[in-house]
Amino acid sequence: MHLVRFNYSPYGDLFNLQRTVNRWLDSTFNRNWSDDAENTMSFVPPVDVRETAEAIEFKAELPGFEKDQIDIRVDAGTLIISGERKFENNADTDDYHRIERAYGRFQRVFTLPSTVETDKITANLKNGVLSVSLPKSEKAKPRQIPVSVN
Repeated sequence: MHLVRFNYSPYGDLFNLQRTVNRWLDSTFNRNWSDDAENTMSFVPPVDVRETAEAIEFKAELPGFEKDQIDIRVDAGTLIISGERKFENNADTDDYHRIERAYGRFQRVFTLPSTVETDKITANLKNGVLSVSLPKSEKAKPRQIPVSVN
């Protein structure tokens, strides 16, 4: 008797293998080892994008960042969030047993719809979460159409 997985997909195992290899390659080859023994690793902070009736909102996890370490720009219909976390070179790196926190530069680029008002963007950094709000123009906001009866 053979056991068959419910909703079996022959490609599921290949996708799992691909994800595993990608994670391994990212963790291995995204490291920037410099000659001065400063361990740095580029990183990509996670970002949630949400659309409401009034705005498009971005929330990025940036723990330990100060506002002067973050740069937010709008250029040619794209939102660019970038920054840098420098390695804390307080002690000799030989004293470390393990360095897992990510250091270095990051950049996230998002294509924006033409319906946002780029001159009214607001940004706020609180408790390590960067919130960026891009209000929609009045013509893009949903509106109620009254139905008339003849």
